[in-house]
Amino acid sequence: MNEEERRERHKIAVVKYRKTKKGRVMYRVASAKYRGTEVAQLYQKEYQSNYRKTKEGTASHKKGIGKYLNSEKGKAIQAKFRQSEEGLLYFKKYRATYRKTVKGKEARRKEKAKRRSLCFIELNEHFPNSDAHHITKELVIYIPTKMHRSVTHNVFTGKNMDEINDLAIDYCYGD
Repeated sequence: MNEEERRERHKIAVVKYRKTKKGRVMYRVASAKYRGTEVAQLYQKEYQSNYRKTKEGTASHKKGIGKYLNSEKGKAIQAKFRQSEEGLLYFKKYRATYRKTVKGKEARRKEKAKRRSLCFIELNEHFPNSDAHHITKELVIYIPTKMHRSVTHNVFTGKNMDEINDLAIDYCYGD
């Protein structure tokens, strides 16, 4: 009998033994001892991280997290974390990094406009070193910061709006 056959027979014997009452008890005891070891914990951690990288692992993880976060216990723990000092620091750091992204900057511009009771309908795309200029209380054109600051203006009072709007429209659409 070669080594491969011996291993196969051993697997079959182990499976049969586990089905007996004594085998089930011994397997539970051995499993509990093994789970407590450092080797088992490292293996489990590696297995989980590799599984989460797979498509079904990611889907399964998101599904489980979603169920937990929507449960009463999950909501209570989230609320408690948000109010803790650690949670406040985490969200402060998260907001700071989010505001540096393109989406975060866009959201911040819209928040500021909304607070000033202005709408934010963009007529052109944002580009580096540009400011959002309100032609009216609703319409926005992105123009270079230097041009935007060259003429003092106020959309609420109408001060110098004709002058800055002419510059903005000429820049954006040409003469």
